[in-house]
Amino acid sequence: MKSRTLLYSPIALLCCLVFSFLLLSDATAANRGRSVPANQLPNELKRTDIKDYYAGSGTKQVGAIQTVIGHVVVAREGLRRAYHAAPGDRLFEKDVIFTLKGSKCRFKLIGEDVVTMGENTHLGIKNFQENQRRSTKSSVMTIAKGKAMFYALRLFKHRSNAMVVETPTAVSGVR
Repeated sequence: MKSRTLLYSPIALLCCLVFSFLLLSDATAANRGRSVPANQLPNELKRTDIKDYYAGSGTKQVGAIQTVIGHVVVAREGLRRAYHAAPGDRLFEKDVIFTLKGSKCRFKLIGEDVVTMGENTHLGIKNFQENQRRSTKSSVMTIAKGKAMFYALRLFKHRSNAMVVETPTAVSGVR
């Protein structure tokens, strides 16, 4: 009797894990923004078909999203393509990230720099370069609206590290 119980336990555990995975994958898809009302979208995205699934890009990868609280939209190709963001999504040059009302986002660049965005923020990743032979890295971000915190980390492996933030009224740089 005991040997049968031990035999069925791993099978039951495996079934529970598979069932849990299926439930979590559906929950993740549901958190990609299906419930965002059209009136909460910024004017730039009103005519864009925003997908509920990740949409890749053909440009250079620059980082990945770490945290999403609320509704975050990533737009590509001059705002022609967009999708609701989720943790783990890769970011590319020329991406524009929109946080909606009551939302926040945190992403990490390949060079270990971290950006935290507040609600109602439009941030574009204009350029990112890392040259390991010369031990340099630089990034250029644009903020059309909103608030963001930048953690430009200087690691021992980089001799030169520059992060430039362009806004409609000023340009700010951190070295």
